Amino acid sequence: MARTEQRHAEIHELMTGGLTIAAISRRLRLERKTVRRYATAEVAADLLGARGHRDTALDSYLPYLAKRWQDGQHVAAYLFDEIKKRGYRGSKRTVRRQLAGWRTAEPPPPAHVMLPGPRTLAWLLLRRPSDLDEKEHVLLRQLYERSAELGRARQLAQDFLRLVRERRGRELDEWVSNVHKMGPPELRGFSRNLQHDWDAVHAGLTERWSSGCVEGNVNKLKVAKRQMFGRARFDLLRKRVLLAN
Repeated sequence: MARTEQRHAEIHELMTGGLTIAAISRRLRLERKTVRRYATAEVAADLLGARGHRDTALDSYLPYLAKRWQDGQHVAAYLFDEIKKRGYRGSKRTVRRQLAGWRTAEPPPPAHVMLPGPRTLAWLLLRRPSDLDEKEHVLLRQLYERSAELGRARQLAQDFLRLVRERRGRELDEWVSNVHKMGPPELRGFSRNLQHDWDAVHAGLTERWSSGCVEGNVNKLKVAKRQMFGRARFDLLRKRVLLAN
């Protein structure tokens, strides 16, 4: 924290003196993006995460390291190899620096975990398991340990996506029943909305045919009308539509 404050003050002092980002980068032998990050921060605390912790690639692996540390494994090289197999792409030096602080504390400090935002979390829950990398699988396992409801929500969401992809509309009633038994309020509300047009939803998840081709042509016609509005008469619009098809 002290080093960050000192660097922040130094860069802002040089900026006050009229130096550009490029000039400061050359003088301090720092990358331009690093200088720019310091320059855009009003105070040094803005450069740090929660509790004065700077976000690193190691953050999502700290719970695993803390557990292995408590199990008795204190060799940095071994722990580095373990998390590297789990998807860690950072340096061994970062792992050693993290463990150095734990060697003077008993027990090790609580692991700092950066939780994903709502949009990222929704994406993790909806993507196919085969499309997730090892780091994302680790994050999901950590989230399941925090909330069993999240695990149930993901399973129900994956089941619904399977109904859509494989057109298993006959299993829709069973899915709705499972949602009402163990699903979160958001999925229960979603299932109730499906019942407002149940026949259409059921047909869309069962039948191989649809009105998609018709809707596509209607949309194409509307786009052409908007593009030509106020520019030409009906006969030119008619020719454009016929030639486009």
